[in-house]
Amino acid sequence: MAVSSETISKGMLDILWSQWSTLGAFLSAEETTRSVVDPEAALVAACSIGRADPRLFDEVLDWLRVNADLIRPVRLNGMARNMGRDTVRVLAAAVDYASEAAGKVILPSVVERGREVLHGMKKENLFSQDGIYSNEFPANRELDPLFLKWGLMRGKVEVRHYSRMPDLNNPANVMVSMRKHYSQTAKADTLTYLMTGKAGNSYQIARMIDYNQSTVYRALVKMSNGGPVTRHGKGESSPFWVDRQKLATSVGINKLPVFFNWAQIYGAYNAAIQAMDEIIALSNGTREVLAIEAVVNLAARIIPAIRGAGVPLEQISIPNPATMRSSDGASELMSFLETAMDILNYHRA
Repeated sequence: MAVSSETISKGMLDILWSQWSTLGAFLSAEETTRSVVDPEAALVAACSIGRADPRLFDEVLDWLRVNADLIRPVRLNGMARNMGRDTVRVLAAAVDYASEAAGKVILPSVVERGREVLHGMKKENLFSQDGIYSNEFPANRELDPLFLKWGLMRGKVEVRHYSRMPDLNNPANVMVSMRKHYSQTAKADTLTYLMTGKAGNSYQIARMIDYNQSTVYRALVKMSNGGPVTRHGKGESSPFWVDRQKLATSVGINKLPVFFNWAQIYGAYNAAIQAMDEIIALSNGTREVLAIEAVVNLAARIIPAIRGAGVPLEQISIPNPATMRSSDGASELMSFLETAMDILNYHRA
């Protein structure tokens, strides 16, 4: 099996195109209907994995210009932080650009978080070439001054101003739709998960929707007191659930999509993209032992994250530990990643 970061990157970019088309970005990709689109996770992924695709990135900039009010900054900052300083910087630059383009300040805490990590970061190209972020830029091209302020070199931004609001009749946009129905975001996102994921206690639900557990627990308790949520027992370990079809009908959803923790998925694949070429280089040299150790360490980080990111992913077989510690380990890990991607794509169309 061919092992390369390019294969993984292309697969994730295809999913991102579909998700951003669903959210209303002007992209010629088929919208997804079968899995919940998470706007914060998609935005963070556009500022990490999406750096390999300038067209996608710039359409996301335009979308953010008109739809920033749909984004929840606390979740966004947490997801970006988990991706690393590079993503925090790119995200802050994207929000800074969208603020200037919109003529108003949007998501100020995201920009402030970016400033906190900027010190000591080197200037580099915003967009990658074969997975490399070079610190060289063609002398005959004009640099965009706003992105350069963030130490990111790119040509002048030219967006087309065709972005629109998400179609709330599309079940994949149920998270956005629920936020329209429930003013408190924790309630909206908690109900989105209970309706499209599965029952769970406050810890399990908080992990899947990337919220603080105490925030989710308080929301669940309030909604179980004569509201749409049912609770069995007492304490933070007690399970909560909803009548999924009844809740879906009440908010105008005819067909329930599947819930995935996209932040977890994109984080795992981003880690694989960053590590895979280095692993191949080690394997092709005289350091195969180091390559095997790198594969084992990467697998330990990303396999549990992917298998725990949604019910359809739970059934993927774990690679044989003995094989992972052999020269075939990288191929085994690639096979796992491609199997997971096949499942994600099945729940996309």
